[in-house]
Amino acid sequence: MKERRRRWYVVLGTVGIILSIFGAAALSFLITREDSEAQGEPVRVLLLGDSIMNQAGGFVEATLEQDGEVGDVEIRNEGRNGTGLLTPDVFDWQSAAARYVDEFRPDVIVVLFVGNYTSDDLWVNEGGVPVEGYTDEWFDAWEGQARRLQETMVASGADIYWVNPPPMLADEGERRVIYFRQIHRRIAEDWTDTVLIDGTDVLSDDDGNYAFELPDENGVFEQMRSIDSVHLTTAGSRVLAHEISRQVRTSVLVAQLANEPADAE
Repeated sequence: MKERRRRWYVVLGTVGIILSIFGAAALSFLITREDSEAQGEPVRVLLLGDSIMNQAGGFVEATLEQDGEVGDVEIRNEGRNGTGLLTPDVFDWQSAAARYVDEFRPDVIVVLFVGNYTSDDLWVNEGGVPVEGYTDEWFDAWEGQARRLQETMVASGADIYWVNPPPMLADEGERRVIYFRQIHRRIAEDWTDTVLIDGTDVLSDDDGNYAFELPDENGVFEQMRSIDSVHLTTAGSRVLAHEISRQVRTSVLVAQLANEPADAE
């Protein structure tokens, strides 16, 4: 603290000399520069996924910045509607993720997919045979692509979070959610620094089942899912964004400290 005071005495003396020569514009420049250097770089959070991430991701930045301890956060929401890891002709996630990581240099990466597939542009196995959707072979292929994506993200040095998908209506939807949760768990077991966010639990009812509506903090029920039963309403997007933000908060705070200038203390 004493060192900081001495520094400011020197700065103020210098400002007086500069003002006599260049005027108030120079003072404005010095103050802006001092503030910018004290804040450091923003914490960069990259969001990858499909339409569910696109919906929830729009609320992550505001939710994080409501936290009084979280400083400047920059969110890049790359949620792409209708995309998945086995539809590269629709959108090639492997090359896109590598590009996003290289361009954005994220401190934190969050991934959320619910398994979009097509009926006419099928994934082809090593034998050249198209793979039918949501079979055991399909989930094996999905896990292979998820692991390939994981390797790209790990190489970036960012903290990585996989979001378990929200619950789906009917037995077939729930079967798919269970498969994805198992895939994510295996990834987290093999890359022990990877964290899982339970998007299934926060959008389920008290019995762990699919919930079209859920009570808010005042006990008033709000619609969480759209009429198609899959996509989120604004309220549902906020609930999922809150859980994502709550889970990544520690990584954001650690990165925030790392990004501070060395003489900020």
